Amino acid sequence: MESAMKEFRYSGAAGILIILLSIVIALFYRFDVANPSTEFRIPVLALEFAGSLSQASTLLGTDPAMIRNYDIGHHLDLVFALVYSAFLLFANMGAWSSERNALNLVGIICAAVACSADWAENWQLLQLTDALLGVGAAPDFWLLRLFASTKFLFISISMLCLCPYLWSKGALAKAYCVASCVLPAVTLCTLLGLFRLSGIMILLTSIAWLALFILVIRISSKGYAPRLVQTDNRATGVQR
Repeated sequence: MESAMKEFRYSGAAGILIILLSIVIALFYRFDVANPSTEFRIPVLALEFAGSLSQASTLLGTDPAMIRNYDIGHHLDLVFALVYSAFLLFANMGAWSSERNALNLVGIICAAVACSADWAENWQLLQLTDALLGVGAAPDFWLLRLFASTKFLFISISMLCLCPYLWSKGALAKAYCVASCVLPAVTLCTLLGLFRLSGIMILLTSIAWLALFILVIRISSKGYAPRLVQTDNRATGVQR
Protein backbone atom coordinates (compact mmCIF):
# COMPACT_ATOMS: atom_id res chain seq x y z
CA MET A 1 0.00 0.00 0.00
CA GLU A 2 2.88 2.41 0.78
CA SER A 3 4.22 1.89 -2.74
CA ALA A 4 0.83 2.73 -4.27
CA MET A 5 0.45 5.89 -2.18
CA LYS A 6 3.95 7.02 -3.17
CA GLU A 7 3.17 6.51 -6.85
CA PHE A 8 -0.10 8.44 -6.55
CA ARG A 9 1.82 11.28 -4.86
CA TYR A 10 4.27 11.34 -7.77
CA SER A 11 1.31 11.47 -10.14
CA GLY A 12 -0.18 14.37 -8.17
CA ALA A 13 3.12 16.26 -8.30
CA ALA A 14 3.22 15.75 -12.08
CA GLY A 15 -0.37 17.02 -12.25
CA ILE A 16 0.67 20.28 -10.57
CA LEU A 17 3.46 20.67 -13.13
CA ILE A 18 0.95 20.03 -15.95
CA ILE A 19 -1.17 22.97 -14.77
CA LEU A 20 1.83 25.30 -14.46
CA LEU A 21 3.33 24.29 -17.81
CA SER A 22 -0.06 24.60 -19.54
CA ILE A 23 -0.25 28.23 -18.45
CA VAL A 24 3.28 28.97 -19.67
CA ILE A 25 2.86 27.15 -23.00
CA ALA A 26 -0.43 28.98 -23.66
CA LEU A 27 1.56 32.23 -23.74
CA PHE A 28 3.45 30.98 -26.80
CA TYR A 29 0.80 28.88 -28.58
CA ARG A 30 -1.23 31.97 -29.28
CA PHE A 31 -4.72 31.86 -30.76
CA ASP A 32 -4.45 35.13 -32.71
CA VAL A 33 -2.92 33.48 -35.76
CA ALA A 34 -3.09 35.12 -39.17
CA ASN A 35 -5.51 32.64 -40.75
CA PRO A 36 -7.38 30.49 -38.21
CA SER A 37 -8.24 26.98 -39.39
CA THR A 38 -11.87 26.32 -40.21
CA GLU A 39 -11.63 22.75 -38.82
CA PHE A 40 -9.39 23.12 -35.77
CA ARG A 41 -10.30 25.47 -32.96
CA ILE A 42 -6.76 25.22 -31.55
CA PRO A 43 -4.08 26.49 -33.98
CA VAL A 44 -1.31 24.17 -32.79
CA LEU A 45 -3.54 21.19 -33.64
CA ALA A 46 -3.90 22.55 -37.15
CA LEU A 47 -0.10 22.63 -37.38
CA GLU A 48 0.19 19.05 -36.11
CA PHE A 49 -2.15 17.86 -38.85
CA ALA A 50 -0.91 20.16 -41.61
CA GLY A 51 -0.48 18.38 -44.92
CA SER A 52 2.05 20.70 -46.52
CA LEU A 53 4.35 23.63 -45.88
CA SER A 54 1.90 25.94 -47.66
CA GLN A 55 -0.88 24.95 -45.24
CA ALA A 56 1.35 25.71 -42.26
CA SER A 57 2.46 28.98 -43.84
CA THR A 58 -1.15 29.97 -44.48
CA LEU A 59 -1.97 29.32 -40.83
CA LEU A 60 0.87 31.26 -39.19
CA GLY A 61 1.40 33.83 -41.94
CA THR A 62 4.81 35.41 -42.46
CA ASP A 63 5.26 37.06 -39.06
CA PRO A 64 8.66 35.84 -37.72
CA ALA A 65 7.69 36.75 -34.15
CA MET A 66 4.63 34.50 -34.28
CA ILE A 67 6.65 31.62 -35.75
CA ARG A 68 9.35 32.02 -33.09
CA ASN A 69 6.67 31.95 -30.39
CA TYR A 70 5.48 28.60 -31.71
CA ASP A 71 9.09 27.40 -31.89
CA ILE A 72 9.51 28.17 -28.16
CA GLY A 73 6.19 26.46 -27.51
CA HIS A 74 7.43 23.29 -29.24
CA HIS A 75 10.55 23.27 -27.04
CA LEU A 76 8.40 23.65 -23.93
CA ASP A 77 6.12 20.90 -25.19
CA LEU A 78 9.06 18.48 -25.03
CA VAL A 79 9.07 19.01 -21.26
CA PHE A 80 5.27 18.90 -21.13
CA ALA A 81 5.31 15.47 -22.82
CA LEU A 82 7.58 14.08 -20.09
CA VAL A 83 5.36 15.55 -17.38
CA TYR A 84 1.98 14.33 -18.64
CA SER A 85 3.39 10.89 -19.38
CA ALA A 86 4.72 10.74 -15.81
CA PHE A 87 1.26 11.82 -14.60
CA LEU A 88 -0.44 8.93 -16.40
CA LEU A 89 2.40 6.46 -15.82
CA PHE A 90 2.51 6.92 -12.04
CA ALA A 91 -1.30 6.86 -11.78
CA ASN A 92 -1.32 3.51 -13.58
CA MET A 93 1.59 2.29 -11.45
CA GLY A 94 -0.35 3.19 -8.30
CA ALA A 95 -3.40 1.33 -9.59
CA TRP A 96 -1.22 -1.67 -10.49
CA SER A 97 0.38 -1.71 -7.03
CA SER A 98 -3.10 -1.63 -5.51
CA GLU A 99 -4.94 -4.25 -7.54
CA ARG A 100 -2.51 -5.99 -9.91
CA ASN A 101 -4.82 -5.39 -12.88
CA ALA A 102 -3.00 -6.15 -16.14
CA LEU A 103 -4.83 -3.23 -17.79
CA ASN A 104 -2.68 -0.86 -15.76
CA LEU A 105 0.46 -2.39 -17.25
CA VAL A 106 -1.03 -1.57 -20.64
CA GLY A 107 -1.68 1.96 -19.37
CA ILE A 108 1.96 2.32 -18.29
CA ILE A 109 3.20 1.20 -21.71
CA CYS A 110 0.74 3.51 -23.50
CA ALA A 111 1.91 6.51 -21.45
CA ALA A 112 5.51 5.80 -22.47
CA VAL A 113 4.55 5.36 -26.14
CA ALA A 114 2.57 8.63 -26.10
CA CYS A 115 5.59 10.48 -24.70
CA SER A 116 7.90 9.01 -27.34
CA ALA A 117 5.47 9.91 -30.13
CA ASP A 118 5.08 13.43 -28.75
CA TRP A 119 8.85 13.94 -28.72
CA ALA A 120 9.12 12.69 -32.30
CA GLU A 121 6.23 14.97 -33.29
CA ASN A 122 7.82 18.00 -31.66
CA TRP A 123 11.10 17.47 -33.50
CA GLN A 124 9.07 17.48 -36.72
CA LEU A 125 7.33 20.68 -35.59
CA LEU A 126 10.68 22.31 -34.79
CA GLN A 127 11.82 21.42 -38.29
CA LEU A 128 8.59 22.97 -39.58
CA THR A 129 9.19 26.29 -37.80
CA ASP A 130 12.75 26.33 -39.17
CA ALA A 131 11.33 25.84 -42.66
CA LEU A 132 8.80 28.65 -42.13
CA LEU A 133 11.65 30.93 -41.02
CA GLY A 134 13.61 29.96 -44.12
CA VAL A 135 16.50 28.32 -42.27
CA GLY A 136 15.74 24.65 -42.90
CA ALA A 137 13.96 22.06 -44.99
CA ALA A 138 10.31 21.12 -44.51
CA PRO A 139 9.55 18.06 -42.36
CA ASP A 140 7.89 14.85 -43.52
CA PHE A 141 4.23 15.79 -43.04
CA TRP A 142 3.10 12.17 -43.20
CA LEU A 143 5.38 11.37 -40.25
CA LEU A 144 4.18 14.48 -38.41
CA ARG A 145 0.57 13.34 -38.66
CA LEU A 146 1.52 9.76 -37.73
CA PHE A 147 3.33 10.88 -34.56
CA ALA A 148 0.49 13.24 -33.58
CA SER A 149 -2.11 10.51 -34.14
CA THR A 150 -0.11 7.99 -32.12
CA LYS A 151 0.24 10.48 -29.26
CA PHE A 152 -3.45 11.26 -28.96
CA LEU A 153 -4.57 7.66 -29.36
CA PHE A 154 -2.20 6.25 -26.75
CA ILE A 155 -3.01 9.02 -24.27
CA SER A 156 -6.69 8.08 -24.51
CA ILE A 157 -5.92 4.36 -24.04
CA SER A 158 -3.68 5.03 -21.02
CA MET A 159 -6.49 7.05 -19.42
CA LEU A 160 -9.04 4.35 -20.22
CA CYS A 161 -6.93 1.71 -18.43
CA LEU A 162 -7.47 3.52 -15.10
CA CYS A 163 -11.26 3.17 -15.22
CA PRO A 164 -11.59 -0.28 -13.54
CA TYR A 165 -9.56 0.94 -10.57
CA LEU A 166 -11.26 4.33 -10.22
CA TRP A 167 -14.90 3.44 -10.91
CA SER A 168 -15.74 2.63 -7.29
CA LYS A 169 -14.21 5.78 -5.86
CA GLY A 170 -17.11 8.21 -5.97
CA ALA A 171 -19.00 10.49 -8.33
CA LEU A 172 -15.92 12.35 -9.57
CA ALA A 173 -14.25 9.04 -10.43
CA LYS A 174 -17.33 7.96 -12.38
CA ALA A 175 -17.28 11.27 -14.25
CA TYR A 176 -13.63 10.60 -15.13
CA CYS A 177 -14.51 7.11 -16.33
CA VAL A 178 -17.37 8.34 -18.53
CA ALA A 179 -15.14 10.97 -20.14
CA SER A 180 -12.31 8.45 -20.59
CA CYS A 181 -14.63 5.87 -22.15
CA VAL A 182 -15.97 8.37 -24.69
CA LEU A 183 -12.54 9.88 -25.43
CA PRO A 184 -11.00 7.00 -27.49
CA ALA A 185 -13.96 6.97 -29.88
CA VAL A 186 -13.86 10.77 -30.33
CA THR A 187 -10.08 10.63 -30.74
CA LEU A 188 -10.30 7.91 -33.37
CA CYS A 189 -12.97 9.83 -35.31
CA THR A 190 -10.79 12.95 -35.19
CA LEU A 191 -7.72 11.07 -36.41
CA LEU A 192 -9.73 9.53 -39.25
CA GLY A 193 -10.50 12.98 -40.62
CA LEU A 194 -13.42 14.40 -38.62
CA PHE A 195 -11.22 17.28 -37.48
CA ARG A 196 -14.18 19.33 -36.25
CA LEU A 197 -14.31 16.90 -33.31
CA SER A 198 -10.80 17.93 -32.21
CA GLY A 199 -12.21 20.56 -29.86
CA ILE A 200 -14.37 17.93 -28.15
CA MET A 201 -11.32 15.63 -27.94
CA ILE A 202 -9.25 18.29 -26.18
CA LEU A 203 -12.17 19.24 -23.92
CA LEU A 204 -12.73 15.62 -22.82
CA THR A 205 -9.00 15.16 -22.22
CA SER A 206 -8.81 18.33 -20.13
CA ILE A 207 -11.87 17.39 -18.04
CA ALA A 208 -10.55 13.86 -17.47
CA TRP A 209 -7.06 15.08 -16.56
CA LEU A 210 -8.46 17.58 -14.06
CA ALA A 211 -10.68 14.90 -12.51
CA LEU A 212 -7.76 12.47 -12.36
CA PHE A 213 -5.54 15.10 -10.74
CA ILE A 214 -8.11 15.67 -7.99
CA LEU A 215 -8.56 11.91 -7.57
CA VAL A 216 -4.87 11.09 -7.19
CA ILE A 217 -4.48 13.92 -4.67
CA ARG A 218 -7.50 12.61 -2.77
CA ILE A 219 -6.29 9.00 -2.89
CA SER A 220 -2.74 9.85 -1.80
CA SER A 221 -3.91 12.09 1.05
CA LYS A 222 -6.73 9.91 2.40
CA GLY A 223 -5.10 6.58 1.57
CA TYR A 224 -7.90 4.53 0.07
CA ALA A 225 -7.24 0.91 1.07
CA PRO A 226 -6.43 -1.07 -2.06
CA ARG A 227 -8.60 -4.13 -2.68
CA LEU A 228 -5.50 -6.33 -2.94
CA VAL A 229 -4.45 -5.41 0.58
CA GLN A 230 -7.96 -5.90 1.90
CA THR A 231 -8.16 -9.34 0.31
CA ASP A 232 -4.79 -10.35 1.74
CA ASN A 233 -5.88 -9.23 5.21
CA ARG A 234 -9.08 -11.28 5.01
CA ALA A 235 -7.11 -14.31 3.89
CA THR A 236 -4.69 -13.87 6.81
CA GLY A 237 -7.61 -13.58 9.22
CA VAL A 238 -9.10 -16.84 7.95
CA GLN A 239 -5.80 -18.67 8.38
CA ARG A 240 -5.53 -17.48 11.96
